[in-house]
Amino acid sequence: MAMATMRLAKDDTLKAAEILESATSLGLEIEHEEERIRMLTDIGNAFIDAKRGDKAIETFERARVFAEARQRSSRCAACRCRTGADAGRQR
Repeated sequence: MAMATMRLAKDDTLKAAEILESATSLGLEIEHEEERIRMLTDIGNAFIDAKRGDKAIETFERARVFAEARQRSSRCAACRCRTGADAGRQR
């Protein structure tokens, strides 16, 4: 990301977009979901700065998919906790 920011500062949007493409691929490999989502939104914003709205939309869409999956996962975990707690009371 820092390299892309430097290229944007020099108005080299083409090279910045290439670097951001690589950053997107690396961002998808981040293990922690919240960090992956944050990185993808940062990259999406940088694509906007690089005047690549098409890539920004694509990157934000990926972040949205991960965020929705994270939200579903959290809800399911909360349901399991409540179910487990209720099961313990019924015994």
